[in-house]
Amino acid sequence: MKRMESSGMAASGGSAGASGSGGRRMSAESGGSGQITLERLREMGKKNASARVHRELAVTGQSESLGLLLDYYLSPGRTITDAESIDWCKWLIAGGRTPGEFASIVRGYDNHAKCGLVWIPHVVAYRCRTCGISPCMSICRDCFKRGNHTDHDFNMFLSQAGGACDCG
Repeated sequence: MKRMESSGMAASGGSAGASGSGGRRMSAESGGSGQITLERLREMGKKNASARVHRELAVTGQSESLGLLLDYYLSPGRTITDAESIDWCKWLIAGGRTPGEFASIVRGYDNHAKCGLVWIPHVVAYRCRTCGISPCMSICRDCFKRGNHTDHDFNMFLSQAGGACDCG
């Protein structure tokens, strides 16, 4: 995949485009429909630009648009906590969907039985000696209540150092 940098001249001999790293352009041969600049991608908005990246990757396995956006938003000159950069990355990962829609789709593939709760010191937790395969196993209050521990040998305790739920 050939890329033209904004610091140089375009292949046609013209100037390399507008602000920042927006001067790189994508040619029709690299999977785009004409030339695209960072400025144009940003004008498209996050949803449309991320949908374009998704289409390019689906068709050619490559995306010059993705390169333009990542070069800009993940540039060493930008702070790691830049909210706009983080938001663009979320949209790019979502591939044309909203980040919330994408998160829902991903959660649909999660079929694990563990809640994954990690707690801090001084939280009430439980140990069930009937179910547990180790005396060190602890479960959170919600998992204990959802489980069937009727007539089990269990104890409730106040965690001294924090812990993690061993449910599942």
